[in-house]
Amino acid sequence: SGMPIPSLFDLHRDPYASANEVALYGAQLHDVRFLRQRGFGVHREGPLFRVGNRLMSRSRLAEVARRERSLLGRL
Repeated sequence: SGMPIPSLFDLHRDPYASANEVALYGAQLHDVRFLRQRGFGVHREGPLFRVGNRLMSRSRLAEVARRERSLLGRL
C-alpha cells in the first residue's frame, strides 16, 4: 500500500526535475519534493539532509516522508 516510489530512470524523465536536483537528491528526490510540498525545508548537507532544523540520514529522511504520507491518509 502507499504511494509508489519512482525509479531513478523515472526521475530523469520527470520534466520538472532539473539535472541539479537529480544530482543532489538522487533516489530521495521523490521524498524531498513531497516533504517540501508539505511545508518542510529540505536541503542537502554533504551526505546528510537537513529537514527543518534537523540533520538526518537518507534512511531517516525516508522515515519522515513515510510518516507524513501516513498522516495524509488519516485526514
